[in-house]
Amino acid sequence: MQYTLRDLLLVFVLLASAMGAFGTWGIAVAVILLVIIIGVRCNSPRIWTLLFLGLFLGVFVLLMLVYLLLSPVSRASPLTRRIQCANNLKQITLGLYNVLDAYQYRHLPPAYLTDAVNKPMVSWRTLILASMGYDNLLWSSCRDKPWNDPMNKEFTEMIISEFICPSNTDGSLRAITNYVAITGSCTLWPGSNYHSWKDIPDGLEYTILVIELPHSKILRAEPRDLTFEQVCKAIDADPELEMFAAHEIDRGFFCLPDKGANVAFADGKVRFLSTGFLHKYLKAMLTRDGGEKVDFDDSPPRLNWPRFVGMAVLAVSVICLLPRPKWESAASQQITG
Repeated sequence: MQYTLRDLLLVFVLLASAMGAFGTWGIAVAVILLVIIIGVRCNSPRIWTLLFLGLFLGVFVLLMLVYLLLSPVSRASPLTRRIQCANNLKQITLGLYNVLDAYQYRHLPPAYLTDAVNKPMVSWRTLILASMGYDNLLWSSCRDKPWNDPMNKEFTEMIISEFICPSNTDGSLRAITNYVAITGSCTLWPGSNYHSWKDIPDGLEYTILVIELPHSKILRAEPRDLTFEQVCKAIDADPELEMFAAHEIDRGFFCLPDKGANVAFADGKVRFLSTGFLHKYLKAMLTRDGGEKVDFDDSPPRLNWPRFVGMAVLAVSVICLLPRPKWESAASQQITG
């Protein structure tokens, strides 16, 4: 069995195309394909046995190393984390609706309560704790004091799992929130004021109530959220809108995964929306009376060109490395003779 410079170049092409198609796992795919190609070209049962034994041990060791190196959060299923995150948003939405029922309001609570000089003191997330089943925790706070007053230190530092997304991997133990409102006079959260349900002509099903913010630095008890102006600046500055890229959904082998966030709407539904969709429709879904049209089906898959090209080159390189059929070899010898 002889190897030429052409074979060596094809091996490098095979490795590069396998990594282009499968990422890091392309190394393992390339090794498996090369073992099969070497076995076919050797045409020896003994070599076949040794190659597959070595291949089996190599793949086993590789899988064990990958499992041990991954953190528990990374090993958890992305689908499981996304579903748990959506459940957190449903609990928060249910808490908001329970506040409406308990106090017979026809409107949402304000984004924050203020003191005599209009300084924000209490967040809406604190106001709904009782309706979420945290009555004792709510009464442990001093609501006549600012949220960051030393008397509220214990309450502020308490961690409530419903306000933290399972995909939050920053390792912080601070009592942050990954779920925020978007404040502004044109949204559902006009600061210390409130809007009636009648003030939403765009429809509850098209108006955002709460949105997921993956890299949040906002504390749960802090009377602060994102403003409409901040979101508009982010939309104009970043076409990919990475600030809301909390999860990924696989759209198929030859398609790019969709990054996005879970979003709760005023009608109580929770949807996963891609960053591309959010970049196009987020402003429309935040305003309560803008009259814009929103099409939830307007999210076509994007073709993964590197993977598509990588698979094509991989197939060609494998065909070129395989031994030529005997009839072809005999025909070429007759021509040269």
